[in-house]
Amino acid sequence: MWKQIGSVLEKNGLSEAATGIKNTTDKKKLADWAGKIIGFGKKEAMSRYDKLEGTASTLKLATPAMVSNALGEGFEETSEELLYDITKTLANLGYRLAGSDTQLTAWDNVPSRYALSFVGGVIGGGLGQARSEFRNAASL
Repeated sequence: MWKQIGSVLEKNGLSEAATGIKNTTDKKKLADWAGKIIGFGKKEAMSRYDKLEGTASTLKLATPAMVSNALGEGFEETSEELLYDITKTLANLGYRLAGSDTQLTAWDNVPSRYALSFVGGVIGGGLGQARSEFRNAASL
């Protein structure tokens, strides 16, 4: 595992850290190198957020993540509704084959249910990602 990490570091211009990790098996030295790598990552993140000039810049950097998470959640919620309708249809088939009169209502109000699920997912996903982005920016 450490050799693979060393290879990734070499590809990203961190050859000193890569050599240090690849050439040692001592756990304390590996932990020291891991600390240096984490420190490097934190320094890079801090330099990125140090360039920000207030909330508007944070929002500009966070917007792509918020939009992608919002759309992902919207489609995920809509696919849950679709799976729910398919499952009820299969249950109805099972009931019918078993001779039961029990029937579940599937595929009712499809446009409104699916639209509501999508919009709810978009709002929830976007707000959840925004909270995470602003919390991360504030903690750096």
